[in-house]
Amino acid sequence: MKRLIFGGLLICLLVLSSSFLATAKAAVHTSAQPGVQTTLTPHPISLARLKALVRQTLGQQAVDHMGHLVTQPLATHAPTSVSLSFHQAGTAPTSHLQANTPEYFYTSSTEAGYGVNAEGVSWVQGGAGYFNVARPALPAQVFDTEIGVTNSNQSAQIIVGVDQTDLAAYLYFNGWFSERLFSVSANDQMDAEIYLDGNTNQWLVFIEDLTTRRAFGQEFGYTTSIVQAAWVTYTYTGGPVRPTNPITFTSARWVSNWDGWQPITSSAAAYYIHQILQAPKGG
Repeated sequence: MKRLIFGGLLICLLVLSSSFLATAKAAVHTSAQPGVQTTLTPHPISLARLKALVRQTLGQQAVDHMGHLVTQPLATHAPTSVSLSFHQAGTAPTSHLQANTPEYFYTSSTEAGYGVNAEGVSWVQGGAGYFNVARPALPAQVFDTEIGVTNSNQSAQIIVGVDQTDLAAYLYFNGWFSERLFSVSANDQMDAEIYLDGNTNQWLVFIEDLTTRRAFGQEFGYTTSIVQAAWVTYTYTGGPVRPTNPITFTSARWVSNWDGWQPITSSAAAYYIHQILQAPKGG
């Protein structure tokens, strides 16, 4: 199964971080690096604990729609290694939202979304949100919508989302595996979260189809040195993205190790990136 590693959005995060963090806020909250695990270990989670964590993050609606809990993925694949080329986009900050931290704004012919870089300010301990399934027009093109977290150089990544072309929910751990979890349909409403469970120091990965009431939830032991989060829709088989119904993220939030759940625009991060899809010329 393919994976791009957040597309170009986190490339922008990486390009900016080297220069921006020279003047970032003092790392008073991140002086002690959290424990690091270099292996990936699945851990069972009780239904009661899963519901408690989902309720805490996504609300009672998500718990009420938790019908069939998927315990076995449809397919498991070794992750595909992708070589990323760094590019320098314009870095002049601009203001598009009421933000408490600097915003950087870009356009792209292949992707759209938000990215948060908290390096030097917080450890990222989760990300969550709601989004919709909107299958792109044929001929099909590889087209994904996902929520993910990563370390500063993307060598460690946890990603959960929907393949909008194959109509399937998936889970990805960089360097370990990619799993196709369950099938979805166009116009389904989804919610998802990645969350570092403080009781177990394991990562909860949860994704749910609110329309069909299928869900997947499991905890994994993995590195906790995470500083970036992203909510993104993109294609990586060549742009521009073909016409499709709008895809919208709502209630997108991330977790700061010292300040809890935060909006994308929170000052608990160093900065965030807003990237919008630019329509092809003549399209």
